[in-house]
Amino acid sequence: MKIVKNNNYAEIENFNILKFSQDEVQQIRDTLFREVVVVIRGQATDPRFYYGLISSLGQVDNLIQMYWTKNGSTIPEPLRPKFGKNIDYINWEDPETFPMQRVSGMKKGGYPTGIFGQGILDWHCNLTSPVASDGVALQAIEGIDGSVTSWLNTSTALLDMPKSLYNDLSKAHAEYVYSPDIWAEGALPQQLFTMINGAELTNTRNYKMKLLQKNSAGVEGIYFFTNNRCKVISDNPNLQEDLQNFLFNDKYIYHHEWKVGDIVISDQMLSLHKRQDTDPKILEKRVLNRITFFLSNYENFVLNQNNLKEI
Repeated sequence: MKIVKNNNYAEIENFNILKFSQDEVQQIRDTLFREVVVVIRGQATDPRFYYGLISSLGQVDNLIQMYWTKNGSTIPEPLRPKFGKNIDYINWEDPETFPMQRVSGMKKGGYPTGIFGQGILDWHCNLTSPVASDGVALQAIEGIDGSVTSWLNTSTALLDMPKSLYNDLSKAHAEYVYSPDIWAEGALPQQLFTMINGAELTNTRNYKMKLLQKNSAGVEGIYFFTNNRCKVISDNPNLQEDLQNFLFNDKYIYHHEWKVGDIVISDQMLSLHKRQDTDPKILEKRVLNRITFFLSNYENFVLNQNNLKEI
């Protein structure tokens, strides 16, 4: 296995998802901490081994949302994965029946076969509260060639930041209101309702976070979820605008042009991502498998780092 560092991401070469070792898993995990975005191209689209790789990086969080099979059929409620119960992927005989959460606009029998199948997916991250999972992996399955997803790497941006802006940043925090109706505008109404209602039920719709963050490996970056109705609290009244102008610069963005089998894994505390495609004809064909997992944010890591009594 070879690790190649590029601008705003690292690429893993000479890797085979069908026969990975635990040593390779650790190298990928260490690289993800350091580089924030990791790309592995052209892998087999067997969901068993994709799950096996990501679950080796951290505890999978979206098990209860993994209820589609490889062809988009819905898995009946009693047979769906349960939260906290790892799937025995090694002994799962048929890859066609393995459960997975899909991002797709494809429909089967008139019903969606994935989430975020229409509308936009503007800059967002999976860390939507201090207790959310902070790792996301996507694998391209079909109808994807030429489609583009972009990642903003705040860790690389921080290295370029003027000292005065960094000083203001280090003393500031932001208040957020979980707002998928903004960053996923146009998504199916029932999906938006479920997302917002779930956050309200768990009291995670309103939250505060420091702007300056470190993952559990000590790598520093910025949490700035602008589309979650963000309000920066700072002695500098222009900080929110200054930070917006500095960060959202193509110099700090990696644009991934998908090919079937590609995998992109990201640290969602220190990055944002955005789907560039909005054409319904493209979205109804493209299918990605999505797994969320705990990278740094286990045992209240983010919550402890963002002591609400201090901000």
